[in-house]
Amino acid sequence: MAETKWLISVLKKSHDRSEFDCSIDKLNSYIKTLASQYQKKDFARTFVATKSRSKVVKGYYSISCGHVDLSILPENLRKHLPRHPVPVVHLGRLAVCQSAQRQGLGETLLMDALNRTLSIADSDLGIHAVEVVAIDDKAVSFYSSYGFQSLLDDSQHMYLSIKIIRSLLNS
Repeated sequence: MAETKWLISVLKKSHDRSEFDCSIDKLNSYIKTLASQYQKKDFARTFVATKSRSKVVKGYYSISCGHVDLSILPENLRKHLPRHPVPVVHLGRLAVCQSAQRQGLGETLLMDALNRTLSIADSDLGIHAVEVVAIDDKAVSFYSSYGFQSLLDDSQHMYLSIKIIRSLLNS
């Protein structure tokens, strides 16, 4: 099977989200009804994957900034950090339409989010990590395979430091 070339760009009104279905209602609803509102209100930026010359959304992720309380970091992650909340990029959602699953799009979207985060961290904003709250055990497994670690407050609340992101992207 030929590798699909995905175009990833910021969500625009012209993108067709009407048929998006990743099989998780919460993620379907977000891209169809909330993503544009969150973008207009500067709560999050959503980036969508489409095929060349198409406006049909096949996958997406949303990011925003946030912080993680130091008390929920495992000891190995807490070492040498100042005693205040840790600045992070929050990966709010990441989803792939059923018709595009098992084509590497989830990894492509994650790598785009990590690259975008690293670019911002290296130039414009202090960011120590990316955090995500995985939606289910399958998502926990997905994020774990890239080095994300669970935090102490919830096994689905996960964290990947910029230091690890740098080594992941530069290998």
